Order: sequence, then structure tokens, then C-alpha cells
Amino acid sequence: MIEKIHNWEKAVVTLLNLDGWNLTHTGKGNESWDATGTTPKGQECVIEMKFRNKYYDTKILEKFKHDKLIETGKVALYLVNDPKGNYMFWLNNLKDLQTKDIYCPDTTLWTKKKILKPCYLLKEKDAAIINLNEELEIGIWDSYFQIKEKINKKKILKPCYLLKEKDAAIINLNEELEIGIWDSYFQIKEKINKKK
Repeated sequence: MIEKIHNWEKAVVTLLNLDGWNLTHTGKGNESWDATGTTPKGQECVIEMKFRNKYYDTKILEKFKHDKLIETGKVALYLVNDPKGNYMFWLNNLKDLQTKDIYCPDTTLWTKKKILKPCYLLKEKDAAIINLNEELEIGIWDSYFQIKEKINKKKILKPCYLLKEKDAAIINLNEELEIGIWDSYFQIKEKINKKK
């Protein structure tokens, strides 16, 4: 399971790097974050990522993780992916956060043992970047075939145009969403979002 999470983290790093970021995946190391590098504006940053298979209207972040990110002195980012969207929180800009003690797994390896930890409950409205997936409900755990079936039921049949500032390439997806069996969850979600 942990290898799957690392693959999702790497996919996020790859997608952000395509958008002008310069990130390196650190998820397999001992750091308290999953990626480090620079933002598109050249600011040093660290990113913690969470992939949730259930939607909650607030996004939980352990205070310990928050403090570790802030202590780096870099731009501290928290990215949450859940069935309804992707949310990017610029933690340095969030002030007066209130802690709430919540029972959480004692480690990140999904043990059944839970301990009380101080956490922040971040509001969606405080996310700097929000990509909502309201039109097509797909979950991070959906397989390629489940996603393909949901897409076919929604009948997403409009052409898609991908415009990049630097090369203004146009891609027409020929009246149908073209996804391959090797496309990652994030690639599929990106293609769906571009269809909207």
C-alpha cells in the first residue's frame, strides 16, 4: 500500500513540474514531507500530501506535521486529494489556527492503534488551489475499468483543448475521453477536468 501512495506522490510531483514547479519526491526518506524544491516563482518549498478515499468538508492536518513544515523556513504547502477534488493550502498564510485533539493512527502506516493527537481542521475555502470533481465522482481507489465505466455513463463526448502558454499546443481528443490503462489516477483526473 505504501508503494501505491509513493507512486501517487510522484505523479503529483510530475504534474506540478510540468506546470513550472521544480520538485523532487522525498516520500521514501525520513523527512516530514513528501516533496521539496521550488515553486513556479522560484521560492523554496516543501509539500506534504494526503490522499483520502472519503470526502470531509474540513481537511485534517496533524499539528506536528504542520510545525515541521513551517520550521523549514520555506513555503510550506499541504495538498489534499479526495473524491471531490484537490486542495492546496499555503500554510505560511494561515493564521490563528485552532487545534483540536483527534484520535489518529499512531503511525502513517495505517495501524489500527489510535492515539489522541493535536490537529488542525483546515477549511476548503482557505485552500489556494481547488480543483473540484463534482461532475464525475471518481475515487482514488477506483480502478482504470471503474473510472472508464463511470466516464462512459456520463457520456463525456466533447473535444478537449490543452493550451500551454509557452507552446500553445492544441490537442483534440476526438470526441471522446482518451485514457489508457497505464494512465495514473492524476492523469485521468486531469483529462476529466480539462473536458469540463
